[in-house]
Amino acid sequence: MNIQHTDNFYIKPEMQSESSKKVDKYLKYILISYVAATLFICLDHAFFHLGIGKLILVGPAFILWAMVALLIYLIAYFNGTFSRRHLPEKFVFDLISALKSKKVKENILAIIKLNNGISLRDLRLIYRKMEIELSEYYRNGYKEMLNLNDQLPAEKQKPITDLQHDVNNMKEFIVYIQRSAGRYK
Repeated sequence: MNIQHTDNFYIKPEMQSESSKKVDKYLKYILISYVAATLFICLDHAFFHLGIGKLILVGPAFILWAMVALLIYLIAYFNGTFSRRHLPEKFVFDLISALKSKKVKENILAIIKLNNGISLRDLRLIYRKMEIELSEYYRNGYKEMLNLNDQLPAEKQKPITDLQHDVNNMKEFIVYIQRSAGRYK
């Protein structure tokens, strides 16, 4: 598989930059600690309203806290930290085993090779491109059927049925992984 020639891929596999990997790594720790600190601040407010203790963050300090939290979230969002969680290997293996089209398999494997895994976001992008290609196949096949005044020959119908099979499988896997919230066993 040659990753250099990406003309035959649905989406171009791109390697995550080192700076982006570092941002991901440190941002996860910062987000976890910030969520924990925010939880303590909420508890502080709850205890204060019950008449126990005093408020830690009041007025401008609370607004500053909220602005820093928003800034950290925006950095994580625009860096793609939230959408880059890799799917379990067993899930990806089952998906590749169920697919028929070589183009889809090679695209998934190229992404895995570059980034040591594939995310749900990448699968959704591939799925959308597959749907577009399938609709073009149907449109072109229908025109050819009208020109021939007959059905498509089997050799021209096979890529369409294989792609339809792959689109259905990909959709089932994406829905399953979304419903299970990443708990694929």
